[in-house]
Amino acid sequence: MNSLPPEFGQFQEGRLKKMRDHSIHLTTHEGVSFSKAKPGKKDKKDKAPMKVNKGNMQKDQKCFVCKKVGHFKKDCPKRKSWFERKVNALEVFINKVERQLDRKVKVVRSDRGGEYYGKTDESGQCPGPFAKYLESQGICAQYTMPGTPQQNGVAERWNRTLMDMVRSMLSHSNIPLSLWMYSLKIVVYLVNRVPSKAVSKTPYELWTGRKPSLRHLHVWGCPTKVRLYNPHEKKLDASTISGYFIGYAEKSK
Repeated sequence: MNSLPPEFGQFQEGRLKKMRDHSIHLTTHEGVSFSKAKPGKKDKKDKAPMKVNKGNMQKDQKCFVCKKVGHFKKDCPKRKSWFERKVNALEVFINKVERQLDRKVKVVRSDRGGEYYGKTDESGQCPGPFAKYLESQGICAQYTMPGTPQQNGVAERWNRTLMDMVRSMLSHSNIPLSLWMYSLKIVVYLVNRVPSKAVSKTPYELWTGRKPSLRHLHVWGCPTKVRLYNPHEKKLDASTISGYFIGYAEKSK
């Protein structure tokens, strides 16, 4: 297309417009909300949910987390270990805030997920590990009502915004989807170095007291050449290996 004469420029513009529309569709397309979709009686009858035989569900279906047969997701040992790591990460973050900023965390607001709230039985709430940690530290735990994410709107909207950015980065790179968490780290890394409408300073500057440097930024997923440390490297050995850029070292200069 680039080699065509100038009189065919309209085809080039049309192709670029289709590419932009296709890219926007991949990253920002949303489904129809339930409140707007009002099917007729015939549609309701045709699309009625089928009855599921739960007798053999636990024995036949695979667990979503570990891909093994014989148990549900809530009973998966791998999921339980993931909950423990998540709770430990929250405790580490609270300790980091209190040590580096010399301020005390007083209130933590979350939904009623099992990793935060625990479980509820006939006697009331059975606190989980994180709820017990907050109670031991004297931190007030606020929980939103079930099915009301708008009560914690800032966090919920940020989750959506971050995942939209991750989806956009993955769609424009050759990185496999299994490395999506590295894309999320880069998104958070960049957001912390960009000012917002509400606050003129960046989160990085508010946290550290100095302006961030942007000279080291690279395009996520771009091809790279990496030199590995090899004390036994010979003169004719290759000095670099090929790879893709997926993130910055957190604890290295």
